[in-house]
Amino acid sequence: MNLVELFCHVDDCYPAFEAEWFRHQRMTGSRRRRAGRRCWSESRTRLIGFHPSHYRNFKAFYWENVCRHLRTAFPGLVR
Repeated sequence: MNLVELFCHVDDCYPAFEAEWFRHQRMTGSRRRRAGRRCWSESRTRLIGFHPSHYRNFKAFYWENVCRHLRTAFPGLVR
């Protein structure tokens, strides 16, 4: 599976996750619903891509792989 396919799968499951998350927040009394700056699907795609990699920690994966080789796929990366 390539990066675009993975992103599409993650992005497709987000509405179901969001509905369940908001239901959980209502049940627990949490009121924080501020919109984030980053795309949820992008961050989860990077996280899922980390797991089958040979890197031992996410920081090394992010700096050495994502920032170096995937900058065009994720234009809003934090440096």
